Amino acid sequence: MSTVMIPALFLLQLLFPFATPTAPQSHPIYGPAFSLDVSPTRPVMVQGSSTAFNIIIHSDEPASFRVKIEGVPRSVTAEIPQVRPGVSTIVLHCPPGTPTGTYAIQVTAAAGKNQQTQTFALDIKPSRPKQ
Repeated sequence: MSTVMIPALFLLQLLFPFATPTAPQSHPIYGPAFSLDVSPTRPVMVQGSSTAFNIIIHSDEPASFRVKIEGVPRSVTAEIPQVRPGVSTIVLHCPPGTPTGTYAIQVTAAAGKNQQTQTFALDIKPSRPKQ
């Protein structure tokens, strides 16, 4: 007795003659896996000046990330560059009248549907009076 090998596609066509093969359905893109770090974790800024901190994105996949900063006083502005894996520097500018204190800052990086958030303290110190 000999065995006859029948190709799978041919066998499917014999069993289901009206079925047509379809391409696999695409899955939603969730974005790259990544982690987020911030350095320094407690920057200090004087009223009327600027400070900078780095965000470090660790990812094996190339991607462009959206970055959002929350928790800064309304008068503080942020310069956020185009962010990719690696180190990116964000600069914060503080007008002279900004209230002093310690603020809990949240930095969120997102690519696709994946996002990571880091929270750190920002100290705003009073400017020295002119003598």
